[in-house]
Amino acid sequence: MRANVVLILLTTTALLVAATTASVFRMGGEDNAVPTAILSTTNEAEERAPIGLNKILSPFKGATAMVADAVKLRSWLSKDTPVADVLVALKISERVDDALTDPNLKTLSKYVDMFNEKYPNNQVSLFGTLAGHYGDNVVATALVNAKLAASTKADLHLRQFEHWFTTGKSAKDVFKLLEMADDGPRSLISCKLTTLEDYIKFSRIKNHHDSTNIFRVLRNGFGGDKDFAIMVSKAMDIPEAKLNAGIYQDALFERWFKSNMEPQDVLMTVFKIDDVATSGAREQSIVSQYKKYYEWELGIDQIPSFVRPRYI
Repeated sequence: MRANVVLILLTTTALLVAATTASVFRMGGEDNAVPTAILSTTNEAEERAPIGLNKILSPFKGATAMVADAVKLRSWLSKDTPVADVLVALKISERVDDALTDPNLKTLSKYVDMFNEKYPNNQVSLFGTLAGHYGDNVVATALVNAKLAASTKADLHLRQFEHWFTTGKSAKDVFKLLEMADDGPRSLISCKLTTLEDYIKFSRIKNHHDSTNIFRVLRNGFGGDKDFAIMVSKAMDIPEAKLNAGIYQDALFERWFKSNMEPQDVLMTVFKIDDVATSGAREQSIVSQYKKYYEWELGIDQIPSFVRPRYI
């Protein structure tokens, strides 16, 4: 008897899914309001299901939920509902950190794809929609720190880069957007640095004439040689940042060496200090490090102390 009850329930649920699916394709010229009965199917099924059958009915609940989403999306698309309005209608969290992990974000992404397919000459983007709602810099920073599956995060970053590129954002703009200058020395161990590096690579693939490199973006972003040299020197004092800091300090020293700057000129040329006695310990330390680099380049110091990275 129990087996018959289970069979009847499964058959009924399957027929409900089939009937609901068919209704999606009959909506074309009719009133496009989303049927309440369809949207409530899953909840009602849960209430009616005998205890112990939820596990058996689980696949069908998932199917009806997918159909309900499809109905909503088709209804919104038939009314040309703006993507920004759909974001609100889906009740995605107003906290951007939660929004990035909200299951309805996938539904919004599907609607973006459907909207773009219907209007190929009026493209919108998922990241652009999020940026417009929460703020570009807020979303960018939240995505850097978001705890997401690697594939999900990679997909969102790609959409982010496409949005930045199509809206004309340079690497300099992204540096400011991520507020990297505020992080000071710790920016060299921040995930923001990885995001900036990846965007530069993305831009150079999209535009083969783009010669932007991470060293120039950071040096200019931190205010030029003087401020960048001090920031990098401070980063050398942070154990986990020391390796990266050494790479950028070496790149800076290479720039000075190629411009024929001698160690004794650094205080005046870079730091605008004409009297050694008035210089601080940080500036003196940088000059001392550059002197070692300078002598090694001239072959005076035969013990290699610097390894110049090829990609900077």
